[in-house]
Amino acid sequence: MCATQVRTTNERGFLSDPKQWSPVVADALAQAEGVKLTGTHWRVLNAIRDFFEENGIPPTYHVLRREVEEAADPFKYNCVLSIEYLFPHGGIKQACRIAGLPNYYCFGC
Repeated sequence: MCATQVRTTNERGFLSDPKQWSPVVADALAQAEGVKLTGTHWRVLNAIRDFFEENGIPPTYHVLRREVEEAADPFKYNCVLSIEYLFPHGGIKQACRIAGLPNYYCFGC
């Protein structure tokens, strides 16, 4: 799926059908939001997706910090500020959009 095919988002920028998510879609969503994904971004996105798959809801900042620390992420010293740095247009909410989570689950984002 190329970047031009990622046009099925709702008014908040979340995928209309989260099943269409893939790493290629994530790259296109990130590019549209002005974010170039690095290995650290992918660690955060994977932690969000893993937590969502296990629990059916997105992680909070505290849960995400724990998840990232357990993965020995280099940004663990101050994860909240690091997430805001990595995803400067919404922090964890922007990360949830790029990770392909459905918007109705992102009440805590």
